[in-house]
Amino acid sequence: MKKIIFTLLLLPISFAFAAKIHDNEFSFKIGADNIKNAFKKVKITHASFKDIIATTGQPTGIASYTVGSSKIIVPSGRKKSEEVANSFNSPAIDGTHMIGYGTAAEKPKELNFYVHINTITISFVVMDGDDQTSATFEDLLIGQGHEGGNNNWWIAGPNCTVTKDKGNYAENRLECTSIEGAKYIFEIR
Repeated sequence: MKKIIFTLLLLPISFAFAAKIHDNEFSFKIGADNIKNAFKKVKITHASFKDIIATTGQPTGIASYTVGSSKIIVPSGRKKSEEVANSFNSPAIDGTHMIGYGTAAEKPKELNFYVHINTITISFVVMDGDDQTSATFEDLLIGQGHEGGNNNWWIAGPNCTVTKDKGNYAENRLECTSIEGAKYIFEIR
């Protein structure tokens, strides 16, 4: 009688279904009291990050920016969860202090991840002028969710308020007050 020996290779589940880290990139677009008064040459001149909150088991890296660009890179896995959204939706940041782009929801039910920005200084030029100015914002949260077939972005902060256009959620804006006391409209693309 012949003996047949089978070798079973057991791979750790984490290896077989390893989470992938993505360089998630988003850009700031800001304006003044209405969208017609938008700014040009928007550039980040300084940013400090507190942390990246991601779904348990998802990898994260260190958030970064390039001086002179309007983009922040958040290295993180992309697995949506309620735990991340619940953290983002803290009592200090209720539905009146956040906005999601590409959604009518007042707050996210699930997020892939979010980054907590301690401070960020953004420089810009008013569309009709040449003078450069800057504004610094504190305690901004920027998160990635998923709506329909696309990832979408959320921005929130205790110094921000949603300005609503009744009947057209796509026209809603998030107005944030800088540490200098000026109000600016945020959009993320």
